[in-house]
Amino acid sequence: MSPIELQSRYFNRLKLDPAKLDSEPSFRKLAIIQEAHLAAVPFDNLAQHGAVGGLAVLDRNATAIKILDRQRGGFCFELNAVLGELLVDLGYGATLLSAFVYAGDPGYCSFPTHMALIVRCHRDTVQESTHFVDVGFAEPPLHPLVYGTESFGIVQETPDGMRSRLLEEDGSVVLEWYVAGKWTPRLRWSLEDSMLGDQGPELASFATALDSVHEESSIFSQKLISCLITRTEKVTLAGKRLKITGPPRFPLEEGAEVSIQQLEGVSEARIVLRDRFGIPLVETVGLDLTKSSSAAAAVWAKH
Repeated sequence: MSPIELQSRYFNRLKLDPAKLDSEPSFRKLAIIQEAHLAAVPFDNLAQHGAVGGLAVLDRNATAIKILDRQRGGFCFELNAVLGELLVDLGYGATLLSAFVYAGDPGYCSFPTHMALIVRCHRDTVQESTHFVDVGFAEPPLHPLVYGTESFGIVQETPDGMRSRLLEEDGSVVLEWYVAGKWTPRLRWSLEDSMLGDQGPELASFATALDSVHEESSIFSQKLISCLITRTEKVTLAGKRLKITGPPRFPLEEGAEVSIQQLEGVSEARIVLRDRFGIPLVETVGLDLTKSSSAAAAVWAKH
């Protein structure tokens, strides 16, 4: 992909006019891109449930075609990898970050199954600042989080009302969010790895993590998920259930509106994916909700 070609396709997908953005790789520009991305490009696993095109691959060109040209969503390995490519083309520094996902008691997944980004704005200048960026999680912060030892322990609130904090624990960094009246872990990664800059991991090194989400035992193989996020609401299709949280999105414990609609079947789900998630009908030919319909109750605990 040439930088100009990628930028044109990306800004068209996000419905952003680059002429109205800062010309330099600023934090403000980064925040606008991240928020637009979360509102336009779903985090989803449709490919594991019969949508056309095959399973996710660790190939930026193939993924760019899927996301930017075919109007699809995808996993963290796809969404964050292609966003990172765009950011580098725009003059940012962007490093892939391997993270463990918190899975409730007794703790985190046994090996890292998530990819995020460490992004440097105004690269190599006196204005340089470093941020944690994630557009490949079911509910990430809406804007970049300030990243660095000076930010650890500080509560950072994004425009959606989500409150997050980064903590250092025995050489690791833990990302927590404030939900249901308490701080809860979400992700954990190596502090040392997050400081590698341009020497960060290659995309191919996430092969084992991607394979794990494709396994039949994976929660993603058992249920269909598609999520979009804006400042005021989160829209989730979980199997045949459409759930809209907000407005407001946060704080949840203070009475955010929640709407739940049970869909009749795959035909209605495809219409919802088109109308609410922007995914063309041609891309959901073959969609199959059989696994979602038969998934155990525990699989649906968070949705």
